[in-house]
Amino acid sequence: MWPFSTPKPKLDPKADPKPDPYKLNIKTGNNQLRSGRYGIEHKIAEQMYALRHETFANISPANRQFIVDLITKHAKLLPAGTGFGRSLRLRMKEEVERARLAGKISLVDKKDFIKIIDKLPHA
Repeated sequence: MWPFSTPKPKLDPKADPKPDPYKLNIKTGNNQLRSGRYGIEHKIAEQMYALRHETFANISPANRQFIVDLITKHAKLLPAGTGFGRSLRLRMKEEVERARLAGKISLVDKKDFIKIIDKLPHA
């Protein structure tokens, strides 16, 4: 080895090279912004646009607005800094299923929304 070269860092085999595409960092309570540069609408739209060919190819802007409305409706009711509890996530999943049965969203959209709801911060 050359005396002035630095050794290459070893990669951790346990480290996940790609972040989870369904994970969103959502603030709860009155801290949560809905619109604007740091709001939930922009955060979700930015993430879905970046992964539009791989993960979110089937989600339209109307469907994206549905999940934003669903998350903000429940996040506003929580105290600031807490996560989404198990029962709350279950209610959100039930609302998604009711929307699918009503014909507002498709089965594939429902599966994506369920994954997003499961990855919300836990209480």
